[in-house]
Amino acid sequence: MGLYILAGLFILLLVPKGNLEREINSYSTESADNFFRFYTELGNGAFLMLVIFLLFMKNMYHGILALVSFLASTIVVQLIKRVAFPDAPRPISFFEPTLKLHFVSSVEIHHWASFPSGHTSGAFTVFCLLAILFKNGLLAVVFFILALMVGFSRMYLLQHFFLDTYVGAILGTGTTMICYYYFQYKTGMPLSEKLNRPVFDLFKTTK
Repeated sequence: MGLYILAGLFILLLVPKGNLEREINSYSTESADNFFRFYTELGNGAFLMLVIFLLFMKNMYHGILALVSFLASTIVVQLIKRVAFPDAPRPISFFEPTLKLHFVSSVEIHHWASFPSGHTSGAFTVFCLLAILFKNGLLAVVFFILALMVGFSRMYLLQHFFLDTYVGAILGTGTTMICYYYFQYKTGMPLSEKLNRPVFDLFKTTK
């Protein structure tokens, strides 16, 4: 993540806003259209809630941690998006109307509230937590790539700029790490026998 933050800073400093998104858009293909219009849903609330539900089924503490992290990052992102920068233009409103751009059919294109990217933030929130919970270096790389591709999909679909996805990734990762640190070291939840079991165990009756 540190390398991504550093590389992202160089991109923001050296590449004018809109140039990267236009370059990505120029390489659009039908196969990529079909892939990214579905892949971008990995940053959608419905998919992320499914992951959280599965975590609850395996371990209630992990499910609670994931749910709180997701809600916290969502609140932060939406406050910034809706309150601080509601008029931040999306690519379709930023580029000149005469510029030929490729849009993916069946994907609703938004015009405003571009900053930051909620899909990217949500993806990094959950995938970052999964990387922490699995404690496997190779899986951590896989989870990072999966989250990073959600951010890329938002640019490919002309829903966001790189800045939006970059900040969304930092917010999602940062929120998760703060929540994990708090729950892990400031509460007794990790040591709770009652919480460290599947949620359906609550409904089992003891004989």
